Amino acid sequence: MRTIVQLVLVNDTGDSFYRMRWPARDLAERDPSLRVINLSAMAKERFQFALNADLLVLFQSQDYDLLPIIAERKRLGRKTLVEYNDNFYAPQPWSPVAEPWSSPLTWQAYEKFIRESDGLIVTGQGLVELFSPRSPVPIHILRNEIPHKIPEQPKSPIPGTIRIGWAGSLGHMADILSLAPLLRKLEERYPQVVVHLMGNETLPDQMRLPRVKYTPWGTMDDYFRFWGEVDIGIAPLLDTPYNRCRSDIKALEMISSGVLPLCQKLLPYEELAKDCEVPLWSSLGELEQLLTQLIEAPKQIPAKLVPLYRHVRDHRLQGNRPERHQLYSSLFPEEEIQTNGLYPENPGYFEMEGTSENEPPSASLLIQVQKLWNNSQIEEAERLVEEASSKNTAHPDLALARIKILARRNDPTKDHTAMVTAIEFARRSFPRDLRFPLLLSRLLTTTGARTELWRSILETPDNELHFFQREITQEFIRTFRTDRALLDLLTKLVNRFPNSVELRFTLATALEQSGDDKGALAHYEYLLSRLEVRREEGEFGLDRGYLHAWVEALRGRN
Repeated sequence: MRTIVQLVLVNDTGDSFYRMRWPARDLAERDPSLRVINLSAMAKERFQFALNADLLVLFQSQDYDLLPIIAERKRLGRKTLVEYNDNFYAPQPWSPVAEPWSSPLTWQAYEKFIRESDGLIVTGQGLVELFSPRSPVPIHILRNEIPHKIPEQPKSPIPGTIRIGWAGSLGHMADILSLAPLLRKLEERYPQVVVHLMGNETLPDQMRLPRVKYTPWGTMDDYFRFWGEVDIGIAPLLDTPYNRCRSDIKALEMISSGVLPLCQKLLPYEELAKDCEVPLWSSLGELEQLLTQLIEAPKQIPAKLVPLYRHVRDHRLQGNRPERHQLYSSLFPEEEIQTNGLYPENPGYFEMEGTSENEPPSASLLIQVQKLWNNSQIEEAERLVEEASSKNTAHPDLALARIKILARRNDPTKDHTAMVTAIEFARRSFPRDLRFPLLLSRLLTTTGARTELWRSILETPDNELHFFQREITQEFIRTFRTDRALLDLLTKLVNRFPNSVELRFTLATALEQSGDDKGALAHYEYLLSRLEVRREEGEFGLDRGYLHAWVEALRGRN
């Protein structure tokens, strides 16, 4: 008996079912020699379960505490797979995950797990194209599949009505809103058309359709029931980097429910269209033409649907797909691992919550270290951090804590070599983490070294630089107070953060003091013109009267 352990989020989202729960159940049903365990990713038991599995599978993980486990598994000849099934570099700004996925620290964690694994699982070609330049390990496509059997023939449309449907999460909101005028026009033109929508509760008001049947977002069972009441499904995908990395599952869900899908021509649907001629459209005009033809000749709907339905029934049901079983089996170690009662005794599929953990071990340790430090137990705090960071050199927060302890213990009159060495090592290990070069800035004593460091920081791409804007602003202003020769860099930093009150005011003051009244006036006028200059400036020691005084004074010098 072989054991596959997957560390998962066991919830009612489509991602949990399609990527973690349904495939695991299928593996156990397919192969009676397998014990497949889906364990909560935050269970205290995850470390022991993960270490002893014949195969470990991690989903969207950034749990740095698992990295020593992966390293130990490698030493023992045991394989680990990771899965990342979204373009986390370019989340939709309106998506609930936009904020966490906009963090370069999150990207850094995901990239580290990919590098340390034995293989990366993705859902389609878009993610292969995204990760291929970044992944040193093999990339395996395991597509989303329909988890249940479907009837031999699709359902028949109800005569006299045409039900056009769309269902999706907040991440798809812009996609469907782009079609609102077209759907409104079709409902006004054809009284037999009714649009069915399933999604966020604000959706009906935003779409403003004459006739709509709205279903609130619910369970997966609710979702499939929704499609059971639809004849034509629309699958819009705006051409964004995020959408190019989606899977084709929405089209499969429609087809398996007896719904004819009309899919926007974008990478996720192009392969399916080659396999079974799913209708594709590239513009609103093309979609309007397709819908008009089907509304005016509804007998075309089942005629077009039947070959698509047969393709899904024969080729895209989970029970028909051997790829996952083949991949997992190929990665088992030669000898079965003896686990001595650690796992359930029998083969089969198991979902286990385990013992819940409020904080990862490293986070709990850092809280303990802070308490020790606050109580002046410096040596004990340092011992704990040294011990933890030596066991997990890939954890950026432990590395940062170690350096900060070195900094606090360091005599400013003595040599900084140990700290500089530690920071430079961390910079190489965590290149996306600007917290380390910002710490280094405090140790540099010459204009040349400071200039070189800050130029390297300013080479950071905008989307990463802006994540650290507050830390960068505070550290640069602190540095600039002791080294006015960095004025050119301050100007460049203001260009990167044009709405930063602190930076722009610092630049305006420096320009005036250097004799550049014209340059200073421009920045004071800009600050004064901004409607946001209220509480923010009050916190920074500015008010409108102060700015007015400087503007008038500088104007008076001309």
